[in-house]
Amino acid sequence: MGGTAGILCCQRGNSARLASSFTYVRAWCGIVYVAFVVDVHSRAIVGWSASANKRATLVLDPRDMALWRRNAMSRASSTRPAR
Repeated sequence: MGGTAGILCCQRGNSARLASSFTYVRAWCGIVYVAFVVDVHSRAIVGWSASANKRATLVLDPRDMALWRRNAMSRASSTRPAR
């Protein structure tokens, strides 16, 4: 069985709203903690991380992944030629 800690934060900017949460899952090797960031508009997971411990990087890595993805997508859309 697992549990959830609920929504940790919502961030708004560049017309995107992100929600983040973390939970745990019991596995044969022990407890695995999972953190993820969801784009509220598209309902896509845009960042995630899994770890055997609850260190700060567990929740910071998915946030950084989501922000990197958003920046990469905006750069890609701004470099496409106009049709």
